[in-house]
Amino acid sequence: MNRIRIPSITILLVLALMPYAETAERPLRSQFSVSIEAVLNPVEGSARSLCRAVDETGQHRKLEWWVAFGEAKAPSREHSQETGDHWRSGCGSLEKTQAEFESMSQDAYLVARVSSAIRILYEGPLALEVSLSVRKLSGFGSEGEAIYTESVERRKFLLSPDSRDVVIPLLVATDAEQEALGVREVVLMLKVEVVTILTSDGQHTIKQDSVP
Repeated sequence: MNRIRIPSITILLVLALMPYAETAERPLRSQFSVSIEAVLNPVEGSARSLCRAVDETGQHRKLEWWVAFGEAKAPSREHSQETGDHWRSGCGSLEKTQAEFESMSQDAYLVARVSSAIRILYEGPLALEVSLSVRKLSGFGSEGEAIYTESVERRKFLLSPDSRDVVIPLLVATDAEQEALGVREVVLMLKVEVVTILTSDGQHTIKQDSVP
């Protein structure tokens, strides 16, 4: 006659407590500071910041951003060499600067909408998930109306404590764009700073100087 083996009380207790042991040190709530910065590399001269914006967020909560650059009617090369301040640009949080976004995006050469979200992985590092939608002027119609091309991409980055900066190209200029705009590229820089982490054993402040 076969005997049915019944697990011991000790084994049952270990199995019951395993989920709690795995999640005991996981952060329950976290607060992060996320900054975006649009940086331009001109054909002549050194790189310069076009605009910068900062906001705070919690784990898994999305932040929506926008970046606008240039005008639908590209300036001449002679004009592009006159001053480093002529590049019309702006960026910010969609939630906080919706009106500015609507105004600047109407006739911008390039408009990017960015969605970012942060997750804390069980192994330790942060994961930054980015969704990027870019609309760029490609030409003009027979009646002078602007024609745009659009692209969408989604990317995920693992951030270590030593490097929490991410660089994403927004515009890699063609020869014609370099001639017309005096620009080689425009890149988007995202930076994540940990402000606070609240775990099961209490709140731990990591950084408090991340928000200007």
